[in-house]
Amino acid sequence: MKKLLLLLPVGLLAATGFFWMALNPASSTTKNVAAQSHTPRTSAELFSDSERLLRQIVRHGDEQSIQPLEMSLDQISIELDTRKKQGISVDKIETLLADYKKQSVQLNQKFAPYMKTLRQKSLFQQQHEHSFIASLEQIGLYELKTGYDDLEKLRTAYIKEPSEQSYAAYATKEKEIRQIISELYLDSVIETPLFTYLDNHKAYFDTVSKAYNDLGYQHIYQLRQNGYAIKMELQLLPTL
Repeated sequence: MKKLLLLLPVGLLAATGFFWMALNPASSTTKNVAAQSHTPRTSAELFSDSERLLRQIVRHGDEQSIQPLEMSLDQISIELDTRKKQGISVDKIETLLADYKKQSVQLNQKFAPYMKTLRQKSLFQQQHEHSFIASLEQIGLYELKTGYDDLEKLRTAYIKEPSEQSYAAYATKEKEIRQIISELYLDSVIETPLFTYLDNHKAYFDTVSKAYNDLGYQHIYQLRQNGYAIKMELQLLPTL
């Protein structure tokens, strides 16, 4: 049995922002703070920049973050060399950083075929998410609103720590939301944009998943673990 829903007039929904409008998308390029700032930056700050730039590549397909990422990591190597000349032991960090650089390059290579699609899907969501959420508010179904919140959290969890379990959890929740919408007797003028948004949401998720599968989940785990280890070691270094 399909659920019954007292539909608001289409005109009212349109007036409240249901129909998607062109919004000013957030910039897809993360600028390299280290390269632009005149203030000397510590290795810890540079590494934080590097992690942020890497997230831009993975989450938004931002090719323009690749070179700043490499520059940030190279700058850390230069600072470590300075510390070595001062008699400070940096062998462990240098080894970790070398591995991190290599893993980052491999990640960029595997993501390269998918970056254009990621940029397109990410931009679509930036432009239309506000209107999508506004439409859910107008429908007023609690399980639909909370379901989308859960879907976002599940996708973020998969991006951070991919696994077969987190992949399946997202897929299950996405189907549940589609089922809820299909059971609301919505007019096609209302229903079609909702499904179009969800299509894009899933396509983004599937694109990241394909890149992860090409790279291997273990590679992501190692990259994250190296990142944690590098941050810990950098915190232990004396101030220059």
